Amino acid sequence: MTFYHYVEEHFNIPYRYHKVFSGEYVDQMGMQSYRHFGIFVRDLERGIVTRVDRMGEILWKKNLYSGLRPSIGCGLRVIDAKLLFNEVSKVIKEGRADGLLYEVF
Repeated sequence: MTFYHYVEEHFNIPYRYHKVFSGEYVDQMGMQSYRHFGIFVRDLERGIVTRVDRMGEILWKKNLYSGLRPSIGCGLRVIDAKLLFNEVSKVIKEGRADGLLYEVF
C-alpha cells in the first residue's frame, strides 16, 4: 500500500523526508548516464518504522476495502484511491499517524 506514502508526502509529514539517490543508470538501449532519483523516505535515524496494519483494520471495518485480507487466498484487496486519501488525510490532520501509519523504535 505505497499509496499511504503518497498521502504522507502530500502533507509533507515530519517523520519522512525527501532523499536523493544518485548512480549509474543504463536505459533499455544500453546507454549509460549518471542520474539522480528522489523518494520520500522514513527517518531511520529517528527510529521510524512503517506500520500500517492498524490503519488497514480501520479501512476494513469501514468496508472501504474489498477483496481478500493479506495471507488469505491471493490476499488481493482494492480500495478507491480517493477514499483512501481522505481516510489517511484525516488520520494525519488529527495527529493520529503515530501507531496507525508508523511507530518509533
